[in-house]
Amino acid sequence: MNKKIIILFLLLLSPGYLLQAESLKAYFAYAVFNTPDNTPYLETYLTIKGSSVKHTLQEDGMFQGFVDVQIIFRKNDSIVDYDKYELSGYAIRDSSQPKNFLDIQRFVLPAGTYELELQLNDRAVASDTLVSTVEITIAARQKKMSFSDIELLQSFEKSSDTTVLDKNGYRLIPYVFNYYPASVGELSFYAELYSNEDLIGESFLLNYYIRPFELDKKLERFTYRKKMKAGPVNALLKSIDISQLPSGSYFLVLESRDRENKLLSMREIFFQRYNPYVSFNEAEVISLDPTNTFASRIKDRDSLSKFIDYTFPISTSSERLFVKSMLKDADLATMQRYFLHFWQQRN
Repeated sequence: MNKKIIILFLLLLSPGYLLQAESLKAYFAYAVFNTPDNTPYLETYLTIKGSSVKHTLQEDGMFQGFVDVQIIFRKNDSIVDYDKYELSGYAIRDSSQPKNFLDIQRFVLPAGTYELELQLNDRAVASDTLVSTVEITIAARQKKMSFSDIELLQSFEKSSDTTVLDKNGYRLIPYVFNYYPASVGELSFYAELYSNEDLIGESFLLNYYIRPFELDKKLERFTYRKKMKAGPVNALLKSIDISQLPSGSYFLVLESRDRENKLLSMREIFFQRYNPYVSFNEAEVISLDPTNTFASRIKDRDSLSKFIDYTFPISTSSERLFVKSMLKDADLATMQRYFLHFWQQRN
């Protein structure tokens, strides 16, 4: 068998990976949760692109694809846990329109660092085998209050079933990617917040918000707050309207704070947004008056242009696009307004 070893493509800071072999193409992510008795377990989320799997004609006249999956966890060169199974695709009448495969698995693992090896093989194409490895860390709970990892969702609905898709009365369909195209208008997620016994019943404030990757500042338009009471496990199932979120790189951030606004716990996950229909808020820049500010003291246009160029490493994607498209031929006053606006956002 001709195996092709693949290096995982890490999408910046997210536990989301693109895997690709000769034809086979898959996306893999994972999240760590705790059971009610405080035992950690790992959920793996695997989406295989349906069109990358060969679908063959079955006896019932339908076309179907099959992928052999093997997951191995190693620690210090020893196998700690593994699973091997067949993943069946949807049976379809038209082989030119295959659906994506979706698979979720759960593994109970003690705290520690592991090497996870994932192997995929298209049963109809023996040579199309994908093998990838990634290092994962399962941390032991140490804080009085702590978040699980964040699971991004494609959709959710109420459910009384107890399948691997169900948690706390809801059926959760994972969104394995951390890229949101213009066609996706909502960012939905699931997380759990764990509290020690001495905190149960205490009030706390849950904050969840979006902030730019390049800037440690929450976007007020995408910031939400909710007062809650701590339980052994608080299930958090939320959606954020991102239809007006500009293209760029972001973090979704979860925070819990006490009555004095002291940070108790935080968790974040990286994602990217492509939204060409929403641009930088030029009105905010135009409305500023730079008179008697540091920006108004910069009278030389070439110097100010250079200073603006210097901000690029810490600029957001939408700010860079605005500078490139709008400020090239702008007058000095407009440039002063932008420079002032840029640093006000970071004050």
